[in-house]
Amino acid sequence: MKSKRGFQPGKSGNPNGRPKGSGNKAVERLRQWVEDFTDRNSETIQEEFDNLESKDRVKYFLDMMQFVVPKVSSVQMKVENKEQPLFNTKPKHDINKISVQSNDSDTED
Repeated sequence: MKSKRGFQPGKSGNPNGRPKGSGNKAVERLRQWVEDFTDRNSETIQEEFDNLESKDRVKYFLDMMQFVVPKVSSVQMKVENKEQPLFNTKPKHDINKISVQSNDSDTED
């Protein structure tokens, strides 16, 4: 039985789905509109930014960064061998055994 769109329920005309990385047309149009708006109003936006108090400029800057810089996600690690440390915390050299020698060529005997 075919639906009004011509495909069987649960089946589409593209069984592989949308290719990875292909954009949503509505989102692409919205991004273009925001870019055009920003380009047309860049001077006004800059003037308004300059008129903000310093704490508000910082907040605005940080808020805008979320659209530019990828978000950092937490990473979990599973340590299998708990007896072996994950990082070597011992210094390479025993600082008590390091000696400093002076090569004073200016000193004559």
